Amino acid sequence: MYPLFRLGDIVRKEIILTLCLFFSIFSYIAPNSIADSEYLDESVELSFIFSDETSGQIITSATISIIEGWTGTVIKEEIISSGDEISIMTNHSLRFKFEIEGYEERHLISSVYSNDESIEINFTSQSESYEFVKEDEVNISAGEIELTFLNSMSPDSDLDLSWFANYSFSMHMGVNLLPLKYLGLSGQIDYWIGDRDEILQNNEIELFLEWLNQQGWTDTYFGGCCMIDGKFIKTSELVNPKDSWINLELGTWGWNESTLFSAHSGFTGNRLLEIPLQNDMRQLAKMKISTPSDWEFRYSPNLDLFEGNPIQFNVNRSFSGIGGTIPITFGENTAPIINPSVIGHIGLSLPLNKNITFDGSNSVDSSHNIGFGPNLNCIWKFESGDLIYEFSQMLVILNLTDLGFISDSNLETSFECTDYQGLTDFWNKSWYLDSKSPNLNTLTGDAECIDNPLENNLLECENLLVGFSQMLNFNLSLEDDSSSELFVYWTSNHIDGWAAEGNEMSIVFWQGQNSNINFIVNNQQHEERELAIWQLNLRASDEVGNDVIKSWNITVLDGSSPRINMKLNNQFTLVDPYTGIFSGDTINVNLDSSYDDINRIEDVRFLLSLDGEIFADSDEIGWDGVKSALIPMLEVGVHELIVNATDLSGNSAEEKFQLFVHPLDIIDIISTEILISTGKLVEGENELEFRLVNAGGSDYDIIICIQNKCLDYNGTGSTFEGYGYTNFTLKYDLNETEMLEVNYTFKSGIQKIQFNNSYEFDFEDYRDGNDVMMFSIFTLFFVFICVLLFIRFKQRK
Repeated sequence: MYPLFRLGDIVRKEIILTLCLFFSIFSYIAPNSIADSEYLDESVELSFIFSDETSGQIITSATISIIEGWTGTVIKEEIISSGDEISIMTNHSLRFKFEIEGYEERHLISSVYSNDESIEINFTSQSESYEFVKEDEVNISAGEIELTFLNSMSPDSDLDLSWFANYSFSMHMGVNLLPLKYLGLSGQIDYWIGDRDEILQNNEIELFLEWLNQQGWTDTYFGGCCMIDGKFIKTSELVNPKDSWINLELGTWGWNESTLFSAHSGFTGNRLLEIPLQNDMRQLAKMKISTPSDWEFRYSPNLDLFEGNPIQFNVNRSFSGIGGTIPITFGENTAPIINPSVIGHIGLSLPLNKNITFDGSNSVDSSHNIGFGPNLNCIWKFESGDLIYEFSQMLVILNLTDLGFISDSNLETSFECTDYQGLTDFWNKSWYLDSKSPNLNTLTGDAECIDNPLENNLLECENLLVGFSQMLNFNLSLEDDSSSELFVYWTSNHIDGWAAEGNEMSIVFWQGQNSNINFIVNNQQHEERELAIWQLNLRASDEVGNDVIKSWNITVLDGSSPRINMKLNNQFTLVDPYTGIFSGDTINVNLDSSYDDINRIEDVRFLLSLDGEIFADSDEIGWDGVKSALIPMLEVGVHELIVNATDLSGNSAEEKFQLFVHPLDIIDIISTEILISTGKLVEGENELEFRLVNAGGSDYDIIICIQNKCLDYNGTGSTFEGYGYTNFTLKYDLNETEMLEVNYTFKSGIQKIQFNNSYEFDFEDYRDGNDVMMFSIFTLFFVFICVLLFIRFKQRK
């Protein structure tokens, strides 16, 4: 078995379907020049004898070109020796060109070789002159090709296809099956088939048509078709021209051909068909491709060359290139998926007297708008009683009143789409036609009807009274003639942009900007202000927009207590209640910064008490008296000052302040005490314990002098919590005296206090000491005698 010649060294493309399409879009590398067929494994051997026509001598070698007959493609070019054999594919039109330096080119016209042959080629060095008037160009369609898929295109299955071609061409184009195509077909026939007399004769035409019908192809690539899922389709027979003809009067010629193809599909869910492009006049013929009804066109990057429908379309290759392929994908047809919507209406009701958009344009189909325009046939249907309307379009805008539909009735709507192959999808829905607004029944809540305080249904009121800064709850009861959901919307201007939804609603109202707290910066916080009045709005709507509206004026009660802002003054300036008050100071309150949100300050009652005793009441002394009332004289210690304020609405506030009254920063010794641990003094060294009490707030240094001996110490001052107590012990050498005179000198800063105190203490007598000693000696002696007697008594026993 001999190998077949192929164009160059191009490698067969074996790729999966998902990559085939991408590769085809971006690549124009020509596929294998020879397709798979039943005959590819069959070949014949040809040998050529080269000789000089004049001398008859054998020529050693020549350059041979093997040319595919239908396309004129040079399959192989090489130098062979005279008598050598070459292997060529059988049952396919091939022609040959021979070249030897110094000789004229020699050609063999196309022929189908079925057996081994030896062919003699005679060369001459003489040039032959031949001239032929070429035909005029004729505008002709070039015919039509029909490629039909005969069975399902399922994955991993055997596919059968039919091929029928009806070619017609202008004679001026010539044909690749004969050399010298530039002569036009008449010139080629006269030169290669006829007698080269530069006149085309009828017998030459008959000989040409007879010869043409003997040509053929088995390689589907050179036949003009095709690859499926990356592999060339196969033909089981030699495809010959049939019914070939020439019309000299019209300047046209052509032939028919037909065959059956087979292929095996890939494993993916889509099929990829690739149509080869070549520099071949047969490419001018329009190709019609038909699929089974359950498969359809999906995509091609060359959509500008296509026209038709998803299962039968034409490919105009006359506007394509001369290399690469035209890729086409097919997919299994699926039923449409409709996606209708009624714009703005998702519930169960529709309105009257309004334009309504019924939109099915989002419906999809496997071949809808993907190459051949819209392929869905869709119908909207509207039915109520005897009224029935149908609209054959995806989107319709209707006024149901204009069509005669009436309120309080049911409307049946349906939407159905059918694809090109007859598969359908269906949707329907029943609507209630509603033109009536909801009915408001009752509204209860935390508000009082100003015009009728006993009215519980607030829908009967226009003006409501509500508490200040309280969470208010409202509950609305309503109904509608339809069973659809009702929508309740609340708005109010008490907060910019405030809104709420639902039958139950909670809200908090304040006094707003017209309260005294907002006038502090202008020192106008003591004036009378109006109560805030806000707007509360209710809108209840059904799902088609029929609505009812209700509004109230909301008056907010004064619910805020007066603000107590107190300061303390002495005769000169503000004082700190913790550190700035001293015994004997004159202190006044300063309430001028206090205010009420609504009432003027003169209408607010202020009560001031100190340690539980009221000392100022604005009902008695007025605002001017109470705002700077004098606090009663304060003793050293901690006192409680309470300020109570009550406005006309009974809102009350109370502030408690602790006043820390400190002693004066002086020395004020109110007690000097001396204690002796033994009860009596002795002549000589004595320890004296001093206890000093200072009612002044100043620490001090002290010098104590007794009988010309002075010792010093330091003491502490008092605080708001109590006196300053100082205890210490000093040692003095004393002589006996009736009265002990003690001199005290206290110093603190520039303050100095000096005074004397006399203390009466007893001194111990020496005789008293001897008596004690004698008594002690006697006692010890007595105890000693008793012990001796006890011992002797025990020994006798």
